[in-house]
Amino acid sequence: MIVRSLREWESLTISDSTEVPDAVTRVQSERLLAACRHGAAHLTAGGKDGSRILTRVGDRLRAGQVVGVVSAGDICVEILPKIDGIDGGKTRENLVRMLLRAFDLPIADGEMTRLGFQNTDILEIVIHLFCQQLFRAVHGGLTRRYLAFADDLPALRGRLDVQRQFTINVAMPQRISSRYDELSPDIPLNQVLRAAITALRDVAKTDRNQRSLSELDLAFSDVSAVPRERLSSLPVHIDRTDAAWKGPLELAQLLLRNMFQSTGIGSSTGFSLLFEMNTLFELFVGRCFQRAYTGSSRRVTLQGPQNFALSDAGGRGRFATYPDITIRSGATVRCIVDTKWKRLASSLDDPKQGISQSDVYQMMAYGQVYDCAELTLLYPHHTGLGRAPGLLDTFGLRGSARRLSIATIDLAHIDTIERQIVAIFGLVS
Repeated sequence: MIVRSLREWESLTISDSTEVPDAVTRVQSERLLAACRHGAAHLTAGGKDGSRILTRVGDRLRAGQVVGVVSAGDICVEILPKIDGIDGGKTRENLVRMLLRAFDLPIADGEMTRLGFQNTDILEIVIHLFCQQLFRAVHGGLTRRYLAFADDLPALRGRLDVQRQFTINVAMPQRISSRYDELSPDIPLNQVLRAAITALRDVAKTDRNQRSLSELDLAFSDVSAVPRERLSSLPVHIDRTDAAWKGPLELAQLLLRNMFQSTGIGSSTGFSLLFEMNTLFELFVGRCFQRAYTGSSRRVTLQGPQNFALSDAGGRGRFATYPDITIRSGATVRCIVDTKWKRLASSLDDPKQGISQSDVYQMMAYGQVYDCAELTLLYPHHTGLGRAPGLLDTFGLRGSARRLSIATIDLAHIDTIERQIVAIFGLVS
């Protein structure tokens, strides 16, 4: 497997020769574009035709604003977010941390330090995390539940099935129709985990992950194989006794949601694990806000509360609004934050710093609908701004006491995000 790594908006050369370093062949590029189209149709993350994942521009293959891994046949392309000030390995690590936080997946710091971010791609790292978490859970034995069984046995077990015994088995008195309950590992939780193991065995490239998945496959050999299209309807339930399975289950569901396989890309198969960066940034920052204000009097709400911008003649709401992050004190909305995965321009180059007029109008609408005085557009920081991360500017909204602030957070120092948030928003009362 050939692996190429690039960042958002960077590109790869398309070459007729296999000898050109850091390039892909024309056949490989066509397979990758087909995989992007297939992945976009399944994931709704990269535009209807996959153009936000990879696009062919002349003799180059250009990445968009979707990060992760897309693969077809013998070629795999890893797309990383554009974060200034750190190398590829650290960017990969920070992306993993963003994913884990955004999807609320519990991973110990010690586990992160052993992953080897410099030498493998994002998918292999996530697979390894899944295997390690699942090994720890399996060490205590598979979760079992009592399931109802019915069978014809040499001796009665449980309750007699009278109707079956005196109809179907009436001529076979040596067989006793029994109904009984038995502890079994063949339950929805384990079926989802086995489906993830099976899917990952087809795409894992490293010997380490293949060995781990083979061992886990043996551990789940008594669990039924459920088709992937039926997994979403399984009644998966975790109670307090199953706490060790929460992390592996969430990782399994994350991987299964974002993967596809197809044999329709020439003679090759394809797969992807992709995340739209604007959505990932919003989820990650939202979780960080919640952690930053845990235990305080402020309540952080993500994608809500839902109020309407307009009401019709009958008083019914129209045009619902969903602020990314809302900080409340009691019933009062103190601050509304909207995240934007976009590189601001330096104020020396552009007085508006590249801030979209539609984003300003949106924040003005939020201020009116929620009667909120403090509004903030929050962007990722980058060195081209020539300023330290944090609060950059504050503007007054004409005709009101409301203020719109522009701020950035530094993802290169991802362990300090909660402190950065408190430094910017700590004065919101």
